[in-house]
Amino acid sequence: MALRFYNKNVVGIQYGGNLFSMTDPCYMIMLMQNLGNDYRVIDQSASIEFVKPGITAVTATCHLHQTDIDDIIAHTRSGDKYLKTFVIDVVDTSNEVVAKVTRVVYIRKKINK
Repeated sequence: MALRFYNKNVVGIQYGGNLFSMTDPCYMIMLMQNLGNDYRVIDQSASIEFVKPGITAVTATCHLHQTDIDDIIAHTRSGDKYLKTFVIDVVDTSNEVVAKVTRVVYIRKKINK
């Protein structure tokens, strides 16, 4: 996300709400695609820690590994809910961390009764 007049806050740096919302759909959508229709996937909670001012463009990359998928399948096999936590670094053009976003996703396997 480039730093523009419309996403600067009152002190001229990246608006925190935009940094936060950059990560909003990532894990829920990736998990829905990877787990399929047999799972209910919903964002449970999220928080952000501002590390340094964002004075340049910023980037956030969400990673989903096969070990995450395997972990989720193992924890939800019997239909129990599982809360999976992901941490996303928002970095500037120098690859320095501007913010850390923690997202918790609720996952439950749908059990037909």
